[in-house]
Amino acid sequence: MRLIYAVFILLLVLMTSAQCQQTAEDWFNKGDLLLNSGKYNESIEAYNKAIELNQSYALAWSHIGSALYNLSLYNESFECYNKAIDLDSKLAPPWSGKGAVFDHQGKYDDAIKACNKAIELDPKYAMPWNNKGVALHGQGKYDDAIKAYDEAIRLDPKCVMAWNNKGSVLGKQGKYAEAIKASDEAIRLDPEYAMAWINKGAALSMQGNYANAIKAYDEAIRLDPKLAAAWISKGGALYNQGKYDEAIDACDEAIKLNSSNPSCWDIKGMALMERGKYDEVVKAYDQAIKLNSSKPSYWNIKGNALYYLSKYDESAKAYDQAIKLNSSEPVYWNNKGNALDGLARYDEAIQSYNKASGINQTYSVSMIGKGNSHYNAGEYIAAIRYYDEAIKQDPKDENAWYNKADALRMLHRNSEAEAAYTKARELGYSGAMTLMEMTTK
Repeated sequence: MRLIYAVFILLLVLMTSAQCQQTAEDWFNKGDLLLNSGKYNESIEAYNKAIELNQSYALAWSHIGSALYNLSLYNESFECYNKAIDLDSKLAPPWSGKGAVFDHQGKYDDAIKACNKAIELDPKYAMPWNNKGVALHGQGKYDDAIKAYDEAIRLDPKCVMAWNNKGSVLGKQGKYAEAIKASDEAIRLDPEYAMAWINKGAALSMQGNYANAIKAYDEAIRLDPKLAAAWISKGGALYNQGKYDEAIDACDEAIKLNSSNPSCWDIKGMALMERGKYDEVVKAYDQAIKLNSSKPSYWNIKGNALYYLSKYDESAKAYDQAIKLNSSEPVYWNNKGNALDGLARYDEAIQSYNKASGINQTYSVSMIGKGNSHYNAGEYIAAIRYYDEAIKQDPKDENAWYNKADALRMLHRNSEAEAAYTKARELGYSGAMTLMEMTTK
């Protein structure tokens, strides 16, 4: 009995020892399980164990690159992909991974070259086609991007990212119904893929279906409460619904998560503008401009807020920045004219209005602006001439009728003024009063 017992103990020890001796491939497979579960740091530890056992394990280096990419450590990711290529230049995944890093950096030509190399090495590998599509998308080559995504889908019909990215491009092309179908397929394949819900929401928003868009954004937020893009998109949809306070709240959530995205400050600023909180609008757009000073609309809306605060000189400077970035937009010239008018620099204001009407000859607002500057300069006949031009371009412009009435009143042409006030009131100008009302207030 003692001999049998001793043999049993010996076998148990040998079995336990064998179980503890995991191979490089065992650690690699464990790393893949962790990577696919979103446990990126733990996956890196497992891959490193694999590399300790096999220092020439190129695919392990490539998968560390993927984990680092998902942790937004793009430079470190790139280094790992290069290490994998140094070990095995004929391995497709690290070339595809390099393409993804180049995509993130906006180096689209380099991304396409890297992806083409991966495709050359493994023509049946779907991911480089997806990453190539992202680069083509970034270059604005939407048709070519869709072809790349379709090839990825043909090779791997369950490639969730390719379906999601295809939906995004279709949305850019204005094909919103098709975009929703593509997003729905991504969601069917992976109901917990938050980005697909965001893209679906974006397409629904572009259709004007804001209620269902918000439901899609809410689902994205439920899946990933820390996804700033979902909060920003929700804020935009709420803004379009006229729910300005809720839009501000959504943008504030986005700002808590990622204050470096100018879009959250932009949407918040627009919602604050609707609430008449002009000082806060200026602060919001100062943040947006700090992050992206090359977007003219940011300068324009900041200028509008400063104008409403009667800070006409600062307002004019903001409009100048917008014009510097896009001198072919008549709105910016018109708004600069308004600021100059506020500074009583009427000749300069008229020049600015002339710029606006020169760009768009049917832009009636600039005609009203010119009329206002002549009116403020005491040149009532000239003012009426421009108000008449504005009315000719848009007979239903109540502001032109009302301002014309004011100019006629200043010339004591009271019966004509009364008729113009009546017309303005009929068109919905709430401030339009009769001459009798004016003289009794």
